Amino acid sequence: MIAMRLLSIIAGQFGRNPAVGSVSRLVLSGSVFGLLLVIFYHMSVLKSGIEKRREIQTTKYLNLDQVFGNSGNRTNLEREWQSSSEVARYPCYGEQCDRIWDRRRSVSCRGVMEGDPAETQRAHVYRKFHPPLIPNEEDVLEMVSDCDVYRAALAYPEFPASSEEAAFPIAYTIVVHQGAWQIQKLLRAIYEPQNFYCIHVDLKADERFFRAMSGLAACFPNVFLASKRETVVWASYARLQADLTCMKDLLWKNSSWRYVINLTGQEFPLKTNLEMVKILQIYNGANDIEGKSRFTTYGLKKRFMEHWELARDKHGHLSMAPAKGIVKEPPPFGIVPIKGSAFGTFSRQFVEFVFSSD
Repeated sequence: MIAMRLLSIIAGQFGRNPAVGSVSRLVLSGSVFGLLLVIFYHMSVLKSGIEKRREIQTTKYLNLDQVFGNSGNRTNLEREWQSSSEVARYPCYGEQCDRIWDRRRSVSCRGVMEGDPAETQRAHVYRKFHPPLIPNEEDVLEMVSDCDVYRAALAYPEFPASSEEAAFPIAYTIVVHQGAWQIQKLLRAIYEPQNFYCIHVDLKADERFFRAMSGLAACFPNVFLASKRETVVWASYARLQADLTCMKDLLWKNSSWRYVINLTGQEFPLKTNLEMVKILQIYNGANDIEGKSRFTTYGLKKRFMEHWELARDKHGHLSMAPAKGIVKEPPPFGIVPIKGSAFGTFSRQFVEFVFSSD
């Protein structure tokens, strides 16, 4: 409408101006029409771009064929896609994402491990639009239904990687309650045929999860489930008892392991087995047990001043809570309470002492 109005005004000026000859009018009219065509073209492109951008921002599932098409804007839109901010604004799913990421170089694992901000951001964006499909307990149970196939598929080692590692077996206790897929990944990461692994399955855990863990343990001669299951509540004695049960089972199962390390199912190693062996050799029988006797916050002091008991929260979950109105007497004989950690590295001699001393 604006262009048509402009055209009528110019034409009117030409009609009222006798000084302009017919040839000049023809030349000027051609120039004006050329200018108007350029204006029309850019306005249509601008309108098309605005509509396309609005469609991109309001469409939940981005259709890349519709966005890129065969237009001349393809390169510009793809260039916009390269920036993380644009990717965050334009969600994509499935093959559409793959088509974009195929044109981009893959994430550098070394860069992520070394803390490169650009690679970390690239990995974050990739994970956002490529959410992992995590197998459930039934999937893991099916995987371990044929142990030979499972061990071969994941390339579990059949022999020690070195004579140094073969001469220094390590034992692990793993307290678990959910996430069968994560736990089998943890086992694969720390597994060595000369080591030993005791898995304690929380008594509250789902039956399908327990069957998945049973199937996983059955695939290895050096992996087993704890002989007794506890209803584990964090910061309660049952959490300690789960580890103690596994440690006692490990003593009974094998007499060659040198150290035991306690884990939960939500952890993952940062060291190789050989690196762990070298570290433990330096320990030379010493234990790695954290303890604090100085409490800088009132919250820690309060732990030793009140009586604690199991209670259910508003969601029905068991947890440790202070019993109202019950205050503890100070420890006798001048004993100083020590706050320890839930995790440690314990020598075999220490574990034997725990179960044999009076």
